[in-house]
Amino acid sequence: MPIRRLGIFCLPGRGHLYPATALGRRLKDRGFQVTVFNRNIARSIVQASGLLFQSLDDKDIGSIDFRSSPSCQLGPNTLDIMYDHSLLVLRQARNVLVKTGIDALLVDQLDFASGTVADILGIPFVNLSFSPPLYLDDESPPFIFRWKPGIARLEKRRNKRGNILLRRLLTPIIDLVNDTRRAWRLPVIEDVNETFSRHAMITQMPKAFDFPRASAPPNLFHTGLFSHGEVPNLRFPWHRLDGRPLIYASMGTVRNGSRQVFETIAAASAAFNVQLVISLGGMALTPEDFLNLPGDPIVVHYGPQVSILGRATLTICHGGMNTTLESVYQGVPLIAIPVTDDQPGVAARIEWRGVGLALRFRNLRVDRLRQCIQAVLTDGKYPSAARAMQAQFRNVDGLSQAADIVERVLSLT
Repeated sequence: MPIRRLGIFCLPGRGHLYPATALGRRLKDRGFQVTVFNRNIARSIVQASGLLFQSLDDKDIGSIDFRSSPSCQLGPNTLDIMYDHSLLVLRQARNVLVKTGIDALLVDQLDFASGTVADILGIPFVNLSFSPPLYLDDESPPFIFRWKPGIARLEKRRNKRGNILLRRLLTPIIDLVNDTRRAWRLPVIEDVNETFSRHAMITQMPKAFDFPRASAPPNLFHTGLFSHGEVPNLRFPWHRLDGRPLIYASMGTVRNGSRQVFETIAAASAAFNVQLVISLGGMALTPEDFLNLPGDPIVVHYGPQVSILGRATLTICHGGMNTTLESVYQGVPLIAIPVTDDQPGVAARIEWRGVGLALRFRNLRVDRLRQCIQAVLTDGKYPSAARAMQAQFRNVDGLSQAADIVERVLSLT
């Protein structure tokens, strides 16, 4: 019987939900029935995408509080979110999937539990990567570090140590998954790489932007940006744009609670004849918190990012995957200020490919950021590299390519 009913499992952040639902829409257009399984906090995003939604919420686990971190300025502990998500999936997903009759799953690569549920049910799953692709070997540095690639012995030893650390960080989640696998008499997972699909691991990071990897697994596929378009109904004061070169600043939608970061960006930008637009991400801060910033920037809860980037000269961001890829897709160079998670790895690729600069979060000061802005605005190599990379990005329809891979590998199962 052909596979026509697909389930999507991903972490509940917007950076995961937007690209996942974009691919889901493309597959829906091809005749698949697509259901997203997630917490209720994801319901509005999923339903706005036109896909079916199925709640996984469990009163015994509770809800995710994105401001519960010991330092709410930096956002929640992602490992805690991943652990809670895995616990929720392992408790709830099997029964819900049986009731809905799903034939196959599309699973976020940072969701280490849903593949086990697919194994229990005997259905195939495909991985989707919304970060630099996660496959640990000594050839490529893990994305939690801002390391550049290299084949020298010292670099491989460095990568090996980094992979050991990442495996150690993920051990509580893998142990949780293995408890369920033992209960269902499935082989236990000995390594993080064993959690991934044997059919396909699809990353929206174009190969032209990623680090070279000579020994990449044959089922790892680089496509291109899973463009989700503009978030509907976002208002923006377009009339305030005055024609000066535009700098767009965003620290994403989770790790965006540091008022000092935005104040530093405004102070550094004010030294140039530019206009700054700040998108706060809508979490902890409001535009009213920033009424007297240097340079009088435009500050909004959420900005229509794709449209603004179409007019921008420079992006200053956290190194989030979606903002980075969307900037390069528009030919806009970047300055990345990575905070945590995969952001250091994305920032390393920005520098490696020459499309911008990166500044360590702990080193963020007005004078240092001002120097970075001056370099990107005055040295033509950065916009030139961004435009060259843009041409490669636009030669690939990431969503169509990813949908083709999903259809092909699932037809062979």
